[in-house]
This record gives sequence, structure tokens and C-alpha cells, in this order.
Amino acid sequence: MEMRSTPLRGGRPAKTHISPFPQSSEVSYPKDEPHRKKPTVEKPFDESGQRMKNFCFTPECLKAALELKESMDLTVDPCEDFFKYTCGNWIAKNPIPPAANAMTIIKGMEDLLHERIRDVLRANPSPGDSVPVRDAKTLYAACVNTATLESLGLEPLTSIMKNYGRGWPMTLYGWNGWDFDWQETAAAWMRNVTLNTFISAYVGPDDMNTDRNVLY
Repeated sequence: MEMRSTPLRGGRPAKTHISPFPQSSEVSYPKDEPHRKKPTVEKPFDESGQRMKNFCFTPECLKAALELKESMDLTVDPCEDFFKYTCGNWIAKNPIPPAANAMTIIKGMEDLLHERIRDVLRANPSPGDSVPVRDAKTLYAACVNTATLESLGLEPLTSIMKNYGRGWPMTLYGWNGWDFDWQETAAAWMRNVTLNTFISAYVGPDDMNTDRNVLY
């Protein structure tokens, strides 16, 4: 569901508009078109009041139906602007962020997921945490500790670089370029730290024959 779209506008509507959502009295229809009929809705119950089998009443289905209904703008005539009719309220409640050029339902779900993960990582380690969760919390705390990072500077990075391929020019003082081999350094980082510098290499399915793997 992209924020930007061209509303659907066409000729005369069909005689019956089937909608999975309850009919609303707020839907307006021009008085100068007497041939237009209000949408009809298939009822989830039969004449005896029993639920029909082709309807889903699980909590997940009811939640999804409510979210879809709340996304609709029932004040809009679907025959005039179907996009706004189906998505109008969602667009109003989900403006495009300043740093983005679009807003979608998937993007909103990703943002919510990131917030929940951030809340988990910000919490103090507890005895009930698994080893991966505890390690992730420790790593996150170290990454956001800007005061310590500023005080250490580049020393942790340069100390590691000195052990593999004679360091890296931009991080070392008194560097001698005559005996520096960037290929040796890149290979050392690939072997020992699994970090790609200029060249990346990986094994994956062959595009021409997916039954075999090749080195890219």
C-alpha cells in the first residue's frame, strides 16, 4: 500500500458493489444518479443466527478485519475514488516520514519491529536471558556508549589492523607505502576477520544451473 497513487476514476459503476466490511450510513451517493444502489454486504450469520462456515472468527481474523476497516474512509464514494475509499484513513494516520519518500504497511511493521528489538536490547541482562540475547545486550550497550568510544578513539581498530597485513594506511602514523601490499592486507582480513574490503567473495547457486554452486 503505497502512499502515492492515482485514484481510480471510470464510467458508471456496477449495479452491486460487494464489500467484506459492514455497510455504513456515512457513504454518500449523489442524488442526481438515481440508478446507483448502495453496496450490499454478505452477512456472516444465516437466518437462524448461526455463524456461516465460510467466515473466519478467530482473534487473528477479527483483528485483521478491524485493521482493514479502520484503514477505509467510508465517507468517500468508492465509485469516484476507490483508492481513497479503501486507504484514506490509513494515509491520514501514517504520514510519510521526513527522511523517506514513501510509507507502506510493510515499512510500518518494520519500524514497529525495530522499536521492540531496541526495547529488548536496552533492558538490563537478566538470569533468564539466553546466551545470544545476553551477548546482544552487551554488544548493544557497548555500541551506544559514545563516551567510551570517543575516549578510545581509533586505538582498538588500529591495534587489530596491525596484526593483519601490516595495518591500513589511513589509520597508521609513519606508514611506509613502499612495502605495502593491499592485496595481502585484504586477503588477511578476509581470512582472519571475514571482512570484505575491496573485493567480496561468496558461494551461491549458479544462475545458469541452480543444481550447482559457484564462487562469485
